[in-house]
Amino acid sequence: MWGLYVRIALEGPRIRFEGLQMVSGGSYSASGYFLQGASVSRLGCRKFKTPHDMKYLIALVFVVFCAPSVLAQTDFADRLHMEEKSFRASNGTKVLGLSGTLAVPENRNNPGSETLQIGFVRLKSKAENPQAPLVYLAGGPGVASTWHAEEPRSLKRWLPYLELGDVILVDQRGTGAGQPRVLSYYLEGLPEDVLVSADRMQEYYTRLMAHTQQDFAERGVDLAGYTTVQNAQDIDELRQALGIEKVSLYGFSYGTHLGQAYMKYYGDHVENAVLIGVEGLNHTVKLPMSMDLHFQKLAQLVAADPEVSQQVPDLMPLYRV
Repeated sequence: MWGLYVRIALEGPRIRFEGLQMVSGGSYSASGYFLQGASVSRLGCRKFKTPHDMKYLIALVFVVFCAPSVLAQTDFADRLHMEEKSFRASNGTKVLGLSGTLAVPENRNNPGSETLQIGFVRLKSKAENPQAPLVYLAGGPGVASTWHAEEPRSLKRWLPYLELGDVILVDQRGTGAGQPRVLSYYLEGLPEDVLVSADRMQEYYTRLMAHTQQDFAERGVDLAGYTTVQNAQDIDELRQALGIEKVSLYGFSYGTHLGQAYMKYYGDHVENAVLIGVEGLNHTVKLPMSMDLHFQKLAQLVAADPEVSQQVPDLMPLYRV
């Protein structure tokens, strides 16, 4: 004689799968748990050995492994809000999609954190066998993405991608359709003499940063939450909330930095990644020598041009202030 038993345990809001075991010979008894709505009912002693019992076992295993995702979806149900919406490209093509927001903590490292709304648009593909949805990661940081769906000429550029699968445009935390928008406006115009000396430039930016810091403090913005890691966590929570197993990434500039962070922490959920103008995870701070190299290349191009070089014989000194 043989049989199988399943044991799971409820730990707060989580369900732990403790074992699936085959036994042979004699009899065997074990206590198990069965998820039933929000309650837990004891199975008592249960042995699985007949075809009917095996069907029961399969159903039980299904519940055990699906329950965490069900709980997660229930959690997201209170945080995810979206509605159907149609968009039209400049060539007249109508694109159906979903427009919405996902509530996330402003700072996941702060138990008492405020809540942010992450705006997104999911453009639906008509492909018979769509590939993994493509998530667009804008540059900046601070550049929104959902406007691409609203602007007809920009939407037209996404039509070839929609032939392969859905496209998800995400407004990264604090930008675009998300709330609150973490923008600070400094109304002082750029002084005409700001480039005269390094001291004048530093003086201007010191005033700018002081104004911005005070503005954020008065509005209660927790700047510690505006990091690439938490940005990547937003992307993955949106993936989970939309019920997507794998995504493809399409990033530009800072979007490549964010894309690499996402792959670092959530690589198992990435099918493909296209990164343009790559900025590595340790390359955000630009060294002066890197800029000098580009200045030198530009100066060489100017010197090699017969017309421009007559007006600007030596470009390099003009860079210096």
